[in-house]
Amino acid sequence: MFKPTRVRKGAIAYLQSGILVMLPIITLFVAVWGYSFATTVPKLDRAKLDEEVPCKVHLESATTVSVLN
Repeated sequence: MFKPTRVRKGAIAYLQSGILVMLPIITLFVAVWGYSFATTVPKLDRAKLDEEVPCKVHLESATTVSVLN
């Protein structure tokens, strides 16, 4: 029913273990790096926003849709 686990040896074993150890470390590094930027983002006062002026993201997506149609 169950097959025994294949034991990897040599360079493949070192490569696989290195990747499996580095993935969470890199993820944690990116999270800490992103948090440092998130703390410097200024607060957004929605009362001062003009609803008549669309943001840049909406303008780009509207242009893309109109070009595709």
